[in-house]
Amino acid sequence: MLPAAALGPLLKDWPSIQQIARVSRKREIKRKGVWVKTDETAWLIISMSAMQASPAALLAFNRGHWSIENNLHRNKDVTLDEDKATNRKDNAPRNIFSLKALVITLCKILDLSPTLALETFQDDKNAAIALFGRRFY
Repeated sequence: MLPAAALGPLLKDWPSIQQIARVSRKREIKRKGVWVKTDETAWLIISMSAMQASPAALLAFNRGHWSIENNLHRNKDVTLDEDKATNRKDNAPRNIFSLKALVITLCKILDLSPTLALETFQDDKNAAIALFGRRFY
C-alpha cells in the first residue's frame, strides 16, 4: 500500500488518486486436464483516503468484485453460453440477456444450480413447467 504521493509528478494527471495498492493472486486452473498454477499482480488505484479505506477494507472490496464475477457472470458466460451468442439484431441481445437473467433468478429461488437445471430440464420442458407450477401457484 502506497500513498498517492508515490506517483510523484504523475499525480497531477490524476488528482483524485489517494492510494495505490498491489494485490498478488495465486490460483490453480485446469487446462486440458492438467492443473496449472498462475501468479498475477494487480494494481488498485483508489480515490479513498487511508482513513476511508484500510488495507483490510480494500481487500474486502477486491474480493467482493470477484465474488460477483464468479457467482453471476460465470453462470451467464459459461453455463448459459452468453459469450457464444450470435444474436445481434434489433432487441435480440437485450431479450436473450433478460431471459438468461430470469433463468438464473429462478434457479436461485428454487435453490437449483443452473448447470443442474439445464441437465434436468432442457429435454423435458413439462418437468420444468410442473416444478414452477408447484412452486409459484
